[in-house]
Amino acid sequence: MTAPDPTDGDLLVRFTAGDAAALETLFARYEGPVFRFLFGILRDHHAAEDALQETFVQAIRSADAVTPEGFRGWLFTVAHRQAMLTKRKAKRLPSQ
Repeated sequence: MTAPDPTDGDLLVRFTAGDAAALETLFARYEGPVFRFLFGILRDHHAAEDALQETFVQAIRSADAVTPEGFRGWLFTVAHRQAMLTKRKAKRLPSQ
């Protein structure tokens, strides 16, 4: 019998304690769903990839401020904010 997968909360606690592998597991778990969420908002593959990267940068910077139980919702909130910033920046830049 295999051990159950660690919860997001377990992984977040491990990451904030210095376990970089826990972050890799969280990233692998959420990379696809968050990218699809961002692509649905932005409708641009490149912009969604950039927003995904920024979402995880913000997640790394603020990981110690997140409650382990609320990680998933918080991550999607960060992703949504990144998508809105990306859309605002696109409106300010002239079309090429």
